[in-house]
Amino acid sequence: MIKITVPATSANLGIGYDTLGMAVSLYSHFTFERADKLTITGCPEEFQNENNLVYVSFVDALAAWGEPAFPVAIDIQTDVPVARGLGSSSTCVVAGIMAAAALTGHTVDRAELVRIATEVEGHPDNVAPAILGGAVCSFTPTDSLPQCLRYEVSDRLRFITVIPPYEVHTSEARKVVPQEIPLSTAVWQMGRIAGMTRGLEAGDLDLIAAANDDRIQEPYRRRLIPDYNAVRDTCLNGGAKTIWISGSGSTLMAVTDDTIVAKFLQVKLREQFPKCETHILTCDTEGAQIEFGIVGGGSFSVFTTRPDTLFGNTYCVLAPEHPLVESITRPEYREAVAAYQEQAAASSDIDRLSTAREKTGVFTGAYAINPINGKEVPIYIADYVLVSY
Repeated sequence: MIKITVPATSANLGIGYDTLGMAVSLYSHFTFERADKLTITGCPEEFQNENNLVYVSFVDALAAWGEPAFPVAIDIQTDVPVARGLGSSSTCVVAGIMAAAALTGHTVDRAELVRIATEVEGHPDNVAPAILGGAVCSFTPTDSLPQCLRYEVSDRLRFITVIPPYEVHTSEARKVVPQEIPLSTAVWQMGRIAGMTRGLEAGDLDLIAAANDDRIQEPYRRRLIPDYNAVRDTCLNGGAKTIWISGSGSTLMAVTDDTIVAKFLQVKLREQFPKCETHILTCDTEGAQIEFGIVGGGSFSVFTTRPDTLFGNTYCVLAPEHPLVESITRPEYREAVAAYQEQAAASSDIDRLSTAREKTGVFTGAYAINPINGKEVPIYIADYVLVSY
C-alpha cells in the first residue's frame, strides 16, 4: 500500500493569471493498493467509479508509458474542498500519476510528473506547485515541455483563507474574463508579476500589496463571489495588507506577516461569516510526498524526485535533528544516536552537504515499512540530511 499527500494550491496569486501558483498547508491524503477490482472510498458515492479523476489520472499515466491499466483500491481523505479555487482537481491528478509510477516502478522525475499532470489538467499553474512546493511561475513554450520557475516563500507570511459555502466552477469563471486586453494592461501585469514573486520571497508585504493589482481577471470574477466585498473590507480593515481571489474562487486569501493579526482576523471572520471556513495557512515548501509507516506506529513523509525508486528502497535516513528521532530510537541505540546528534550540531549546513565529506550515519534501532512491498527497512540518521531541506 502506498500513501500520498498532496497540498492544496492557490493559483494566480492575484496578478499572475494562469502563470503563478503556490502550494499551501491544506492537504489531501490518498492511499493506493493493488486489488482484484476497482474500489474507491472516502468520497461521495457518485465518484466511486472509473470516472473518478484520481483513477482517470492513474490510468492516463499508465497509458502514456505503454502500461496496461489494473484495478486498485483507492481511499481519499481530503481537507481541500471541491470547486473553491484551491486546486482540488490538481491534488487528484498528481496523486494518480505518482501512484502509477510508484506501483509499476516506471522511471519518472518531477519534471515528467509536471508534464503529464499538465496534459491531464490543461494548465500547470496548480499542478506545478502541488508537485514542487513553494511558489511557481510556469509557462509552456510552443511544442515544448512546461517550464517551471520555483520560488521560496518567506515563512513569516500567513495567508488568512476564507472558503465560502458555495462553488465557483473554473469553466464559468473563465467565461467572464476578457479574451483580449489592451497593450497597456499587459504591460501593467508583467512588471507586477515580477514584483509579486520577489515580495513573496522576501516577505515584503508592501511589495506584495503594490504588486497585487490585477486588471485581467479579478475585476470580473469578484462578481461571482457574493461575499467578496464584505470579506475584503473585513480583512483590510482588520490588519491584512492585501487580498486576492484564490484560483477562480470562491476562496479568498488575505496576507499578513503578523500571527496576532492573523488570529484576530480568523476570529472576526468566523463571527461575521459563520457559514465560511476560515484557516490560517502557510506556504507548503515540499509539494507532494509519499508516506512511510513506522513499525510500532507513526509515519513520516519522504522526499523523492523519483517515485519508482521506492521499489529498490532498503533503508531510510532522517536528519539528526528530526523531531521523530527521539521517539523512535530504541534504548540500546540512544547513546550512539545522541553522540552523533551532538557531532552533527557542531557542523555547518554547508559542511554537512559537502560532496567531499565521507557519508556517515548511525542506526536508530527503528524500522520503516516500504509502502510498495511491505518489507521492513532500517531507519538511520545521517548528517548529510537536513531537516530544513
